[in-house]
Amino acid sequence: IKIKDHFRSMNIDHFLSWFKSTGVNTDYVNVNYSNESGFGLYTCQTINEKDFLILSIPEHLFLKPSFENSHLTGFEYLINYLLENPTNPYIKFLRSIQTIPSWCFHLNQNYPRQLKDSMKKHLNKYNQSRMKFPQYEDKDFQWAYYTINTRCVHFNMEIESKDQDDNLCLIPYLDFVNHSNQP
Repeated sequence: IKIKDHFRSMNIDHFLSWFKSTGVNTDYVNVNYSNESGFGLYTCQTINEKDFLILSIPEHLFLKPSFENSHLTGFEYLINYLLENPTNPYIKFLRSIQTIPSWCFHLNQNYPRQLKDSMKKHLNKYNQSRMKFPQYEDKDFQWAYYTINTRCVHFNMEIESKDQDDNLCLIPYLDFVNHSNQP
């Protein structure tokens, strides 16, 4: 598959156009593809890490939980938000990314005990959340759940809850940020 075709299939052009329309300054970075590293955020020029702020994403673009519905955790609120807003450019882009961990497709008893214990705990949490969203097909719920599970970041919501499921958010464009100054 050609890179341009892959970009198009990911709804990335639409997402990047929307993101730039929000006024975020992306003059120093761009989303690109490298055979070695895949898709990522790359600098447009040689810079030193501590020279200046490369990118700042304003908080109003963050997808954060609302606590108006008290029977949902913050995590579950985000599930609901992703499922209820399919035309949002960021969500359309997220829909094109495989976020479901491969172990979900290969459940068996050959994992180490410590890993199986963690998987069981995770699946219990997944099933508890799944019961709150019976109106959605399994594949849609699974996509939303694992999109949040693999892409959310901790964000202090300044609420009384110290539950990590309540203090998280999704941040558009952060999906591309490399955690090193190397591509």
